Amino acid sequence: MPTNEQPAPRMPGDPGHAAEMSQQPQQRQPATRDTMPWYECHKRVQALKIQSIERDINNAASVRTVKIFFVDGMWAPAIVPDDIVARYVPVAGDYYVLYEDGYASFSPAAAFESGYTIEKA
Repeated sequence: MPTNEQPAPRMPGDPGHAAEMSQQPQQRQPATRDTMPWYECHKRVQALKIQSIERDINNAASVRTVKIFFVDGMWAPAIVPDDIVARYVPVAGDYYVLYEDGYASFSPAAAFESGYTIEKA
């Protein structure tokens, strides 16, 4: 005896679910501050507050470099490749940041100070 029942929809994890979902048109959300997920930082970094920077050319190797001077005068200036300022050029008060994996970058002062606190010795 024939029935008019529809098959139950497949659930995630059921065989064929991914293929069935890929055939349905999907509504994609724009990637905006209102729609993207939030993440909380829990990284451990080393950082120094920047007093000033100078772009320089190391004539011996013809390599463009940036010299970073720090607010705390106990630290010698850091000399790093010029490509570090390709996405962001720091200003006085920003931070030079070294991550545990060796990656170096700059962080605007407000973002850094709201996300990190110095470890007590």
